[in-house]
Amino acid sequence: MVWFYRNKGNLGNDWARSHESILHFRKSKDFIFNIDEIRIPYNEHTLKYPVRTQADSSQFSNGKKNNYEWTPNPLGAKPKDVLEIPIISNGAWEKTSHPTQKPVELLRKIILSSSNQDSLILDPFGGSGTTFAVAEAYKRKWIGTELEDNYCKLINDRLSDKNQMARILSCKDEMDSHKRRIQLRG
Repeated sequence: MVWFYRNKGNLGNDWARSHESILHFRKSKDFIFNIDEIRIPYNEHTLKYPVRTQADSSQFSNGKKNNYEWTPNPLGAKPKDVLEIPIISNGAWEKTSHPTQKPVELLRKIILSSSNQDSLILDPFGGSGTTFAVAEAYKRKWIGTELEDNYCKLINDRLSDKNQMARILSCKDEMDSHKRRIQLRG
């Protein structure tokens, strides 16, 4: 997967960085993928023509001549392997002092798509604690490490903040951010 962002300054004299790779390892063919937790809105074309019969050659008909009629899932489209999520701005509610902090929205998609409430989340590089905070908010078990004492305190403070846990769980900020991105792009 790729995390793509548009809102990062280009301070160097080389290609402007606009993504980070996310490694997605699977131990077997039996893995968790909770697609309904992370569906995305359909594009305008799909919404304009929501129900349609698929051609015999369509991937949806599976080669069967049964006049398969496709309808959109009410929860949205299947997500792509590129997640477009802005980096955290300096004025954001979730911003901490950690220099490589990842957004709650990014970790929410990763954790909800690839775990259940009885799953164990591992993050060996605790950093700002975003993984732990999202896992905690969504009642996932988690384990992690962090070498720096100041970041361990930061993680503890985030996990102890009931307001932050409630805000993560509400998804309000993610929905507001998504609406702003749509308005900016027209």
